Amino acid sequence: MRLSSFAVAALLLASCSPDEPVEGVDPVDIAPPAAVTDLAATPGEGSITLAWTYPADADLYACELRRLDGTTAPASRAAGELLTTLTSLTPGDVGNFNDGPVSNGQPYSYTIFCRDTVANWQTSVDAGNTESAIPVDVTPPSVVTDLVAMPGDGRVALAWTHPAATDLHSCELRRLDGTTPPANTTEGVTVTTINSPTPGDAGNHSDVAVINGQQYSYTIFCRDIVGNWQTTVSPGNTESAIPVDTTVPLVVGDLVAVPGDGMVALAWTYPADSDLHSCELRRLDGTTAPASRADGELLTTLTSPTPGDAGNHSDAAVINGQQYSYTIFCRDFIGNWQTTVNAGNTESATPLDMTPPAVVTNLAAAPGDTNVTLTWTYPNVSDLHSCVVRRLDGPTPPATPTSGVLVVTLSTPTPGDAGNHFDGTVMNGQQYSYTIFCRDFIGNWQSTVNAGNSESVTPTP
Repeated sequence: MRLSSFAVAALLLASCSPDEPVEGVDPVDIAPPAAVTDLAATPGEGSITLAWTYPADADLYACELRRLDGTTAPASRAAGELLTTLTSLTPGDVGNFNDGPVSNGQPYSYTIFCRDTVANWQTSVDAGNTESAIPVDVTPPSVVTDLVAMPGDGRVALAWTHPAATDLHSCELRRLDGTTPPANTTEGVTVTTINSPTPGDAGNHSDVAVINGQQYSYTIFCRDIVGNWQTTVSPGNTESAIPVDTTVPLVVGDLVAVPGDGMVALAWTYPADSDLHSCELRRLDGTTAPASRADGELLTTLTSPTPGDAGNHSDAAVINGQQYSYTIFCRDFIGNWQTTVNAGNTESATPLDMTPPAVVTNLAAAPGDTNVTLTWTYPNVSDLHSCVVRRLDGPTPPATPTSGVLVVTLSTPTPGDAGNHFDGTVMNGQQYSYTIFCRDFIGNWQSTVNAGNSESVTPTP
């Protein structure tokens, strides 16, 4: 019986050692290539970069890169997802692959399996051909936009628009004194932290830890959920402002106006404001006080007053009988004028003539038979209204306009002219003493008694 060539080969193989080649028969390759080595996975943002070294097997034909979500690498070619088949390989060379996009924060594990030209697949899984990595977000949010800083009195009001980044976590508002805004998240002071802002929404903050007149500069820095801080400093997220005092001082209190003769004496209490700079005293004729600094006449500017102290002024530019009304307005060092008009800083007064006329002069008493003739000179005062001749028995003249008996009332005398009166109501031998008292139109009586307006006499037959 004749055997086929296949049968002969089979018999020869069966009778030989497995390691001994059979003459005339090609051996069969059943050994897979070695595994790749030095597999490294470098996480990026939304990607993982893989690199490795191919095995040096001359019959290396192709490799498969497989991936599983999580921390356990694929254990076989049936596990996980085939990312790519690597062909036309050079044994011993370096290989690489960029896996993306992938989800940041999600762990991924990789294994590379290789085969030879006969299709023997390497199945080993070890540290050299497996690796895990977690892609990380390294991109910070964009900057806030439209930052504005509006100065106020002891405050700066800030407003802005948050970036539209979906992973926006929080923002910091930072401040530096001066014209230069903070350049990073460690410069200056933290004014406030804005937690959980809504992306794209408007934000605002009122900074009240400021001093009027001091310039402040602001920057807003934002971070994402991973912790990536935006470091950009631009016109959109920086601004400067100088808060300004817009508060006027309080009004003066307890203003009183005391009328005098040809003057009005004013007194008041200054407001206690520490930034009190000066005050203006203004006057209007009549019963209505000045309502503003544009009303009436400026009497005086009161500079460098002491807050809370008493103030006073004597207004001598007045006419007796004319009513005057006053208001005091005060300002601070910035120039903020108080405009309030109330009972505390307004007052009215009418100065009065309280000066009596001078006395008559040259009073002479000539005795007659049961009569006395009196002569004198009237005082030369323009407001002379009238005079009275009063008499007392004895050597002492009347001391007041009501002492003794009224001899006569001298109405509408001419100032400076001579006057006379005949007293026929006396008795011979009785001594009489006379005084002439005069008054003005207001009713001020002269009360002086001297040699010029008093005289004694004894009528004789």
